[in-house]
Amino acid sequence: MLTTQVSSLPANKGRVFEPLWHGERVIAYRSLEQMKLVSPDGGQLRGKRIIPLITRLPDSLGERAAVLDGVVIETRAKKLAMVVFDILKIDDTSLVDEPWHERRAILDGVVQLQPNILVSPYDKDGEAMQEAARGLGFAGVVAKRTGSSYQPGDGGKDWVELRFPH
Repeated sequence: MLTTQVSSLPANKGRVFEPLWHGERVIAYRSLEQMKLVSPDGGQLRGKRIIPLITRLPDSLGERAAVLDGVVIETRAKKLAMVVFDILKIDDTSLVDEPWHERRAILDGVVQLQPNILVSPYDKDGEAMQEAARGLGFAGVVAKRTGSSYQPGDGGKDWVELRFPH
């Protein structure tokens, strides 16, 4: 689900706020037999060194098949990591019609953190997240409606992002 850019964050009611990560957006498809990372439009990733991610992501899911939405980032140590912020499918069950808060509970219960597999933090206070994200050098803040389903393509007003000036 893509975000819509806004000039100010919406009110806190019914929303959560996540940092907007610098990196390349990816969809991770993990079956029990294989693992692949693609861009949200289904295309190839832009030459990232993703082999460590492909080998670690199965460990973080145990014996589960899943489709995850996230971003590949480069850490301060110059290593790649995947930050996961949504889960679209678990085993044979599609989750795209479920509200964000249910998908997030499943994501938090399924993904086991690894050195280069992280789950994006969130806060219910938009101002607090904006202050923290700005102070830590993030690209901005994403506001998500907690009741929103996952809609491939444009997030409309359900997922909006405030980008910080460079």
